[in-house]
Amino acid sequence: MVELRPEMEEMLAWWRALPRCGDLPGLSEINPVALKRWLGNFGIVEPIGEPPRYRIRLAGSNLRSLDNFDQTGAYIDELYPPEIHDQALRPYTLCRAQRRAAHDRLVLFDHPGVTIDRLLLPFGPSAEKIIVLILRSHEGITADAYPLIAENRADLVCTLL
Repeated sequence: MVELRPEMEEMLAWWRALPRCGDLPGLSEINPVALKRWLGNFGIVEPIGEPPRYRIRLAGSNLRSLDNFDQTGAYIDELYPPEIHDQALRPYTLCRAQRRAAHDRLVLFDHPGVTIDRLLLPFGPSAEKIIVLILRSHEGITADAYPLIAENRADLVCTLL
């Protein structure tokens, strides 16, 4: 079992306690007031089309510092080099297909001590929205880290919760 950061444990507990519409919380449970403490670090992602592309419907303000642009409206596959699309999209695909929360951790080998954690929480009868909480080990990571991912100088581990 993966050890989650305390903020992610709290958000996962919040998600697990929500009323269910079938086996997942309904879309009406996405309440900005309840999510206030995480707003800057979370996004809402939605699958578009078949096979799905995952579009960022809303990106928190703290996520802007990672890429230096507002990710709202972008597709997840646009944020990563083509060589790692499958790896980058795997948590979204698993979360939606298995209808379970998922966590992944990206460790950058060339930036000791730097990790990026994502907690993915599906919502709606067919998991049509996924809330993603993204936390970095420190604020110093910048977009120059992404080439390290494409060059296999990073490790991404995904776990269903």
